[in-house]
Amino acid sequence: MPGILVLKNNALVIPKGGFQISLYGESTIQVHIEYDVCPTWLEISAKHLNEAKTYYNKAINIDSFKDKRKAENIEFSFRASMQAIIATTIAFDALYSNLRARMILPVELLTSWKKNGTARYATVSEIIRRALNLGNDCSQSLREQLKEFYRFRDAAVHPRGTSTPPVLFAEIDALVEQRYVEFRYDNAHQAVKAATQIVHDLANKGKPANRELDHYIASLSPRIELLRKDCGLFEEPAT
Repeated sequence: MPGILVLKNNALVIPKGGFQISLYGESTIQVHIEYDVCPTWLEISAKHLNEAKTYYNKAINIDSFKDKRKAENIEFSFRASMQAIIATTIAFDALYSNLRARMILPVELLTSWKKNGTARYATVSEIIRRALNLGNDCSQSLREQLKEFYRFRDAAVHPRGTSTPPVLFAEIDALVEQRYVEFRYDNAHQAVKAATQIVHDLANKGKPANRELDHYIASLSPRIELLRKDCGLFEEPAT
């Protein structure tokens, strides 16, 4: 039988009932692999952000649109920025799933969400609030930030099918389709940095509501801390 390969962000776990000892002293053990994709998607967002930055810098360093490479690099930067922003939102979806799996929610709450068609950002923020015992100010701030993340996600994956007036892309001094401004490098940079910081703060300052949540957060915290150091977004300025 081949060995078990445990990759990055994987963890070996023994499920309930996975370890048994018989009356005759014989034992059996069952091992599962758990994979938390929340830090993975944040890492993916940072990778796309670096790509967006590379293309953006190439674009602004080409003086004239007569050089077709300027437009090409703007397009590539836009695509990478869009993927970076979407990846941050998927990271929040992954965090939601990990917290939700370790909680028991009131049936009436779930019924209310289904009946009212509660927005995704609202359900995600509510799960995080309950799981980590966030105070009113913190939970309200999180709710507003998630609303913005999911607005960008929806603009990318549920694009409007109509035309719009062009808007100014100030950094390149040109009028462009609106989404080239929405998903420009500067916005992607802010989104990736903010998402990573939010998850970091939740993992380090949240108060898990039960033992299972506490165990999960304890495993998430060092992964996010390592990601903050590796992504290069939180480096202290040189003195």
